[in-house]
Amino acid sequence: MASYAWKNTSSGYYDLGPPSWWNDSSLSGDPRSLIMLQGILPNTPAVDPDIASKTAKKVWEIWTDDKIRGWGRPVLAINAARVGDPDRAIYHLTAYGYWNFDDAGMSSSLNTYWARF
Repeated sequence: MASYAWKNTSSGYYDLGPPSWWNDSSLSGDPRSLIMLQGILPNTPAVDPDIASKTAKKVWEIWTDDKIRGWGRPVLAINAARVGDPDRAIYHLTAYGYWNFDDAGMSSSLNTYWARF
């Protein structure tokens, strides 16, 4: 697998591995680095905004609410704002309705996730 994101001209997305990367959940389970290209980093000619937007939509398709952990939501929100989707940005910052929190403020969803390891 590549250690950096690269523009895959055949798929039209930024990838972190071979074109089949998107279909392998063991590889695509946490694609934050792809959306950081057009989110955390400043605008640069090295990042094609159209490809970055298509990549963001693909990430949103495969990285669903039940899979997002840690910094995923803020990173997705920043990316959504940068690619021109303010509704999705707000969604990622406020979509916690399915999470349950204990008396210490810890998400039981997160605790269940980490208990597997």
